[in-house]
Amino acid sequence: MNRHDSFIDDMLSGRPYVKSGNGFVFHYLNGMRHRENGPAAEHKDGHKYWWLNGKRHRIDGPAVEIITGEKKWFLFGKEYTEEEHLKCCRKL
Repeated sequence: MNRHDSFIDDMLSGRPYVKSGNGFVFHYLNGMRHRENGPAAEHKDGHKYWWLNGKRHRIDGPAVEIITGEKKWFLFGKEYTEEEHLKCCRKL
């Protein structure tokens, strides 16, 4: 079994998280990136990505935070500007 196959087996095993060889820690639920109480993907350098049921999603802030300061806002997998995101979240 190669490293990629081992990673896929870990991902589908039901474990709450998987450490990859490239510095990422991923959280999964039913084979999809998912975490309700924090980022579902974190890089050792500080990059953070929020996912819910396999879709980029975060209500209380950007779903993508890159250490350079870049941020992206997503709801249920759809990307929004920061202003659009704030407007949508007021309705939720």
